[in-house]
Amino acid sequence: EPQIDVGQAYRSRTKVRQEGVPGRPIWPIGTNLNTTDVAGVGTMVFFRFQTAVLIWAITGFALFMGFALGVSTDLLQIGVKKAVTPQQFCSVIQWGRKRQMELIWTKVYWLAFMYPFSIVGAFIYAVTSQRLFDYMDNEQMTMSDYVAAIRDIPQTAGSEKIEEKLKEAIEQASGEKVIGVSVAWDYHDHETEHHVAEACEYETSLLDKFDPEPQPEESMDGSAWDPEKRGCAGRFFDHISAKVLQNWKVNLDDTKSEHDPAHIKELVEKIQCTDSAFAVFDTEDARDRALDKLSGGFD
Repeated sequence: EPQIDVGQAYRSRTKVRQEGVPGRPIWPIGTNLNTTDVAGVGTMVFFRFQTAVLIWAITGFALFMGFALGVSTDLLQIGVKKAVTPQQFCSVIQWGRKRQMELIWTKVYWLAFMYPFSIVGAFIYAVTSQRLFDYMDNEQMTMSDYVAAIRDIPQTAGSEKIEEKLKEAIEQASGEKVIGVSVAWDYHDHETEHHVAEACEYETSLLDKFDPEPQPEESMDGSAWDPEKRGCAGRFFDHISAKVLQNWKVNLDDTKSEHDPAHIKELVEKIQCTDSAFAVFDTEDARDRALDKLSGGFD
């Protein structure tokens, strides 16, 4: 059962765990995700939004129930009172219309409160979210602290080693050490996108090959499974599955020639870069000094 063990180990590694704690235990179920950084500031903002929605809904419901219990419980019956006979229908409609007009002021007051409450609450949520993001950004070291965006890069093929050239140009113009440059590549056309996706999938699959000598598949009785012994029905469904996977652009054959390193290299060298790139500096201060020096651009 090595595949199952690997799958379970991978699932365990993807769980959010407490960093810096011996054994890296899972976070307790009672953890307050509004104030505790479990999986980044985005998670905190998301759960604060959920909290804001709950506060808004509970406030509106409580206010309406206050009117119903404090003024008249007819507010809870208007529109839902049952009627069977024609006479009852007429009676309920007449009663509902009369009580609706008599109690309309409660709905007006409810709306007069909820509209400003909603607008003010939205502003408060937006401001607190922005302040939380700024606080977390100042308190934590993230990749964005070391990265600078580069714009207006001339369109160049991958064979021109544009990333290395940009790295050297930035270091010469700024005098700061650059760890590396990552260029955004343009492969929006369907055919190129398909080949790039397959190449990435293939490279990722190489990381999952934990068993250098895979064992042959077994049938239900424990004997070695021979795909040549499949019946007509089995071959028919294999054909259908292959067609579906082909239409979905899913490739399960790692031995295809297009996965050859030479083919992948040729593909990468043909792709054109976009006008955007990202430079990673050694320190945040180095990034800031480079931005000051190169604010007007560089050649």
